[in-house]
Amino acid sequence: MIFQNKFLFSTALIFLFLSFTLAPISAQALETLSFKEAKSYKERKAISFVKKTFQTPDIKYVLSAIDLNNDGLNEYIIKPASCSPNTFCQHHIVAFMKEQLISLLSIKAQKIIIKDIHHYGVRDLMVYSSPMNDFEKSKYQWNPFSYIYEQKDGFKTR
Repeated sequence: MIFQNKFLFSTALIFLFLSFTLAPISAQALETLSFKEAKSYKERKAISFVKKTFQTPDIKYVLSAIDLNNDGLNEYIIKPASCSPNTFCQHHIVAFMKEQLISLLSIKAQKIIIKDIHHYGVRDLMVYSSPMNDFEKSKYQWNPFSYIYEQKDGFKTR
């Protein structure tokens, strides 16, 4: 009887220990982007803004509309329509701020994934931008003081 109680007690302690130590390693949601042609007025305006601001070639662009800060308004990730998966191309993230478009990030990347982790109320980005290693990614976080995404210092993983 004593052995059985000790076994149950030690099992409970091990379970509690593992629960608290493994809790921070919880699963994180990642959202891949789905790109499409611009349909709405705002989407067409966002693409025109990118063409004018970054003096990009007059080619066809596609975009992915996503709410990065849960304010009910979409931000737009824009890339050339000719940019196929697993190729590097310029990606632009733009948003409306007081009815004017602003650039949040412009980066040459293979892929951008939206994380479910927030900093200052805005979702983090995972950017695959290494031409030497398909698995290397950089983490980008929102900087509320400069209104842009910035690479998190020293964070590169493989």
